[in-house]
Amino acid sequence: CSRRSGARGSAGGWRAPTMHGLLFWGASGLAVATVLERTAHFGLPRPAALLGLDPWLPLVREISGAAFAYGAAMALYRRFVRRWQRLQLDLPGDRLALGLLLAVPLIGFLMEGARLALLPAGVQPELWLGHAIARAIDGLGLTGAATYEALRSAHIASALALFAAIPFTRLRHVLAAPFSILVNASRSGSQPAIDVAGRLPWPLRLQLEACSACARCDVACPPAQEGHPLSPMRLLLAQRGLQVTLVEAAA
Repeated sequence: CSRRSGARGSAGGWRAPTMHGLLFWGASGLAVATVLERTAHFGLPRPAALLGLDPWLPLVREISGAAFAYGAAMALYRRFVRRWQRLQLDLPGDRLALGLLLAVPLIGFLMEGARLALLPAGVQPELWLGHAIARAIDGLGLTGAATYEALRSAHIASALALFAAIPFTRLRHVLAAPFSILVNASRSGSQPAIDVAGRLPWPLRLQLEACSACARCDVACPPAQEGHPLSPMRLLLAQRGLQVTLVEAAA
């Protein structure tokens, strides 16, 4: 029973780092390319070494956007379709957060296709996905400035909603984890379990916020893998104050 449980818990072990890598590098490429394009668009000064990158920025955006979208699709599939054993706990906002992760790049591709459909053929950058979407928009008879502006507004709204959702969903570990590593790596010696007000010290609270509820601690817990109703992850979430009580954690 222990082996079967452990096998299910570790199933798809390569998929998690692949998914996170696609999301991280996709988001990084999109951010860098977008910032460089915006600075060029507004005529802001840039280092001479970056000027040669301008012809490649649309391609970087397309590849990065495709990687980001594929990573978001993997996350949705793993959690709500395949439902790996250790991903059974649905936290508040999970569907919203993952849906926005996928919506942002998809709407961005539609917006880029609508923009390319408005440009003369001679000035369009060589983008495979962008041109395919542009032809689809043209075939549907949706070519026009109104379509582009609607998609642009939807893209901006979805991106702002994604950023606004980060503090209230599982995505907050994206910000909390690096800060937790930085803060706790610089601290030496043992830390008190509670502060003078009877609360957890803020570095420990930051560590709790960095928990993404991936359940890898449950997979590595021998009693949990032997069928004992102990869940280290649920204990952490209960202490963090989410809608998982200590009674549920021990039940």
